[in-house]
Amino acid sequence: MLPQAVVVQSGAQVSCPLRDEAAILNTVTGSYYGLESIGARIWDLIVRPRTLGELRQTLLAEYDVAPGQCEEDLRRFIAELAGAGLAEVRDGPSEPVSSSPAG
Repeated sequence: MLPQAVVVQSGAQVSCPLRDEAAILNTVTGSYYGLESIGARIWDLIVRPRTLGELRQTLLAEYDVAPGQCEEDLRRFIAELAGAGLAEVRDGPSEPVSSSPAG
């Protein structure tokens, strides 16, 4: 994923905040997911489309984390969300949004 990759919540889910966490239901698979505080913060940020670079900068400003570790963890987390069918990722602003098939 490049820094200009755009990430947004999938339309095939419903979610709700639980204090500083989040609960998500994939409406296609019926699978439930729970996110702890930092994951829930990222989830909240991708309510609207954001680039990976924007997400990284926000997290670096809000949390005490090394830039390289932040980027690695963020990429892995976004890939997991996309793999579960919870997030859609596109290569850049002009590319159509796609999500990995949930399974």
